Amino acid sequence: MLKIVISVLVTVGMAHTLYAKEAVSELGGFYVGTGVAVEAVPKNQDNGVGLLIKGGKKLDSVMQNLGVEVEMTASLIDPEYNGKKADILTLATYATYDIALPKVPVTVRPRFGVIAPNLGDNESVHSRNIGFSTGLLAAFRVTPHVSLFIDYTNLGEMINDYAIGAEFNF
Repeated sequence: MLKIVISVLVTVGMAHTLYAKEAVSELGGFYVGTGVAVEAVPKNQDNGVGLLIKGGKKLDSVMQNLGVEVEMTASLIDPEYNGKKADILTLATYATYDIALPKVPVTVRPRFGVIAPNLGDNESVHSRNIGFSTGLLAAFRVTPHVSLFIDYTNLGEMINDYAIGAEFNF
């Protein structure tokens, strides 16, 4: 329980710092998304399948194309590492930067942030320390409010997510 409280406090603190200059009542630039991911572990062991849920806000009033994103990843099918099933449950906060590609409805979004310790039951795949996480997303805008994405995220020391999903932009 203490790990969950610490993770939420770290995430809220980072989001509040980046979000402080934005108007809270305005939903413009806000997005939510969900997807499924292959949770890849090293050395050709059994990969898992995870669900990711995220929300973000573009902070154009702070800096053009800058944003903040919070993402939770939970394993639906636990990966196996060192002969043990690894329950993955992570919470991360990212600073993002959207790069619109010219002449196509595609946006590339590099992400860099802080990931809370694995909140799942097993220590074998992820450390118990707060660490850094990076990722790269490519989103294809289907309508003005809906985008489909593919995403790579490093979730810490031993696991990488390769995800597909959808985002809804307000």
